[in-house]
Amino acid sequence: MILDNAIVVVENIFRHRELGKGPARAAYDGTVEVWGAILASTLTTLAVFLPIILVEEEAGQIFRDIAIVISVTVALSLVVAITVIPMLSARLLQSTPRSLRAGNDAAHRLSRPLLDLLGWIMAEPRRKVGVIAGIVGLSVGVAWGLHPPIDYMPEGNRNLMFVVLKTPPVYNLKQSERIVRLLEERIIPHPKVARMFTIVRHANPNLGIVLKSEHKDKRSIRAFMDEIKLMTRDVAGVRQTFVRQIPLIRRGTTGSGNIEVRILGANLEGIQEISDALEEPLARVPGVEFVNPSFEIGKPDLIVDVDRVRAAELGLTVSDVGTLVESLVNGIKVGHYDDGGREIDLILRGPEEIGSPEELERTMLHTPSGQTVQLADLARIRSELGPTQIEHTDMDRSIKLSIGVEVDAPLGAVMQRIEDVVAPVRAALPLGYSVELGGQADDLTRTWRAFRGSLLLAILITYLLLASLFESFRLPIVILVTMPFAASGGIIALKILNSFDPSVKLDVITMLGFVILVGLVVNNAILLVHQALNRMSEGAPMQEAVLNAVSTRVRPIFMTMTTTVFGMSPLVFAQGAGSELYRGLAAILVGGLILSTLFTLILVPTLLTYVLRQRDPVAERAGEVSAGGG
Repeated sequence: MILDNAIVVVENIFRHRELGKGPARAAYDGTVEVWGAILASTLTTLAVFLPIILVEEEAGQIFRDIAIVISVTVALSLVVAITVIPMLSARLLQSTPRSLRAGNDAAHRLSRPLLDLLGWIMAEPRRKVGVIAGIVGLSVGVAWGLHPPIDYMPEGNRNLMFVVLKTPPVYNLKQSERIVRLLEERIIPHPKVARMFTIVRHANPNLGIVLKSEHKDKRSIRAFMDEIKLMTRDVAGVRQTFVRQIPLIRRGTTGSGNIEVRILGANLEGIQEISDALEEPLARVPGVEFVNPSFEIGKPDLIVDVDRVRAAELGLTVSDVGTLVESLVNGIKVGHYDDGGREIDLILRGPEEIGSPEELERTMLHTPSGQTVQLADLARIRSELGPTQIEHTDMDRSIKLSIGVEVDAPLGAVMQRIEDVVAPVRAALPLGYSVELGGQADDLTRTWRAFRGSLLLAILITYLLLASLFESFRLPIVILVTMPFAASGGIIALKILNSFDPSVKLDVITMLGFVILVGLVVNNAILLVHQALNRMSEGAPMQEAVLNAVSTRVRPIFMTMTTTVFGMSPLVFAQGAGSELYRGLAAILVGGLILSTLFTLILVPTLLTYVLRQRDPVAERAGEVSAGGG
């Protein structure tokens, strides 16, 4: 991309040397001739990066700095191409006549078959229509039929994984610590493990495991994840094990699923029934690894039913009784003591530890009226299992089903299958209840919307820019028609790469490749249109001017395409941690450039003859301005 302007200028200077001009004259004429084309190409490239800079999602944060750097670099490359390159060419480009003839013969052999094909197509109007319709239809069909699976963000290949152990809600710290200690004894001696950390809490303790660098490949990591599940299978108290590889771009809570299904409603029992009805069907969806509900019954609760009438007769309120029970069971904070800057809480507790509801009922109370009664005289106490937590979303009670998606499963396809399961349940919901998709599902939907907006904005900016440069509303359409071929080439390349490595999908970062292609693929068409207008301004007939543009610009077009493809190829075949971020993006750029270059040399000249044959005075004036200003 950065070398494109310099390649076009050097090649055109070399072509003028082939015509017999001296070094200084060739350098001047060659630069002036392509000045308008490389200016238009540079401005369209800069315009395309503007929507990327404005993207506010995670992908925009990743690529904003890169977009700014590339924009500045491309702008500076234009300055170098029209100042430094001509000066160096006049000094250093001292080719011998033999080498000039050899270069001219090579260019002729490259363009001759293409010119013969174009001459055959342009000889018959029906052939033009057939070629244009066929190529456009083929590109649209390929893009539609080979559309790759959609994902949100690349997972990456980090050698860090997180393990969530689902234990009974009644477990205390000692019981959770016992499980963690047992697993530490099994995992730490493993030859693949470099280090390990643990998070112990009342329920659902977590393990963090880092593998050694020699086991960072995907096969070793996935095999070890299966081993972890086997290690925890026979551990008493572990009901379920969730193992997740930590992605390069981390979002949300550790160990949570990719997709969230949120059930909202006013009644807790109602949303619990809906959650139970969805959990099993969702677990059977292809591509779903696990379903983890946030609502669970099992926490022991102490229920105190106060007889309000009896309490009032004794001069007590429900709040008074609640404060008394809390002080006896857990203790209540009544103040704090400042010990030299260290704040110490003052907790009021009962004289003896309460071990059962019966002991609590026998507790003696001194009422404001001076009587002494047992707590059982004014309240009924019972113990039952309650929910571990009650979540609220927008003032409604809610239950969240965290759904983990398998590593190679495309998020977009799994989302559609989940929606197919949720839709019938949502349609039958009573008034006041709702079911929503969230998590990465919500992120993907929002990002797709932002991507479509960025792509349309890039196309609109490019069209308006080209219309102002060529002073025509028709010629930019000829140039922009190359974009469908670029999209088809990018999709084909991504599909091929996905067949070898399923982890490479059409994710958010890969989508930006299509936006970047908008600014890259139009450069070849700009060279052809600009050169044809130059020849027409010199008095050449329309078809002769178009064929001459193809003959003189086929070499720089292939040179710029080849350098960009070879420059991007290492990213396509790169391995190791972090390579997944750019492999899909590079594949789209490589495939889009190759296919669009091949079809541009056929379709653009054919379509250009249609536009120029209409004798658009604005287009002719654009040609004069481009030639005179260039």
